[in-house]
Amino acid sequence: MDTELKEAAFSGDVGFLKRAVDSKSTGYFLSEYTPSDNNYVGGNIFHLAAFTKKAEFFREAMERLPTEVQQVLFTQSNFNGWNPLLVATWVDDLEIVRLILGFYKSNSGLETKPPSNSDNNDQHLSKPWLGLSKSKKTPLHVAIGIKPNEESAMEILSMDTELLCAMVDDEGNSPLFLAVQRGLNSVAEKILISSSYSVSGQDGSTPLHFAPKCSENVLRLLLEKNLDHFDAVDNKGFNVLHQWAETAEVWPFNLILEGDFPAVRTKVFTDLMYSITDNKDGDSPLHIAAKSKNADIGQVLVRGYLQEVGASEPSELPDCPPWKTKNKNGDTPLHIALSSKHTEQIALHFLSLDSTL
Repeated sequence: MDTELKEAAFSGDVGFLKRAVDSKSTGYFLSEYTPSDNNYVGGNIFHLAAFTKKAEFFREAMERLPTEVQQVLFTQSNFNGWNPLLVATWVDDLEIVRLILGFYKSNSGLETKPPSNSDNNDQHLSKPWLGLSKSKKTPLHVAIGIKPNEESAMEILSMDTELLCAMVDDEGNSPLFLAVQRGLNSVAEKILISSSYSVSGQDGSTPLHFAPKCSENVLRLLLEKNLDHFDAVDNKGFNVLHQWAETAEVWPFNLILEGDFPAVRTKVFTDLMYSITDNKDGDSPLHIAAKSKNADIGQVLVRGYLQEVGASEPSELPDCPPWKTKNKNGDTPLHIALSSKHTEQIALHFLSLDSTL
């Protein structure tokens, strides 16, 4: 790519673009710039204009360049493996994202084919919204996980919902997992009502592990469709209940207690209450609640347990209730709660339940 074209794309020089279209062959606009510094973006004119957020340059090029030239520009990958749509999502430019996707929406009969420098027919090369970076991230992964922008994510998701929902990056992250983890409710809901999707998450986590970051409706959908994931254990040894206790959000526990999920309620407030982490501490959810310094979490866990075992009086308690469970260090949740003045309230709550403590 010559210096004038590179500078015009970077700066958004529409005047230069108009003159070049009138005097240059189409091949001139397909040239690429490779920077000497790998930290700097390279590629064709659309990569460069996307990087510097020059939407007007995009519009002018899309009005003046032939459709087949635009198609090649949109599908070309730069030296980092990024197409212009990936760059636009990375710099968080919704306007350019819409311009690129709008090209394909307005040319719905267009034959999608890989760029000219490719010798295969992979869809991720012919459709920019399925483009993959070197870390196997699609534009949707970027719009959800790296530069969260729910509007951009929804625009991209609408292009190929089923395919995009199934794509997992090289860290094991599915779009659903990232949407729940980032609290992007509209994206999560759209994925959950689709016919198929991946639930894969980084380090063995599932979307349910991070459901407290989303809305009540998202949690309900996750419970309806992915109940078995409550048994999933991540690489820290955390099941869903451990993770929820650490996030210090009370409303998900209340939803399970008060909602129409009896099977979930029984599993959460009986079986999982005694589960310990696989890490060096071997904590139960109540241990983690005591460490979180949020007395409300400990109290709602205890309330759920008492409700499930049908104990209204201390004399009705089982021999070993969860607040007597010891971790690998030999500590009960009470020991942990007594270790800090910030957790005095939860310690008093444990003592009120059981005089034998």
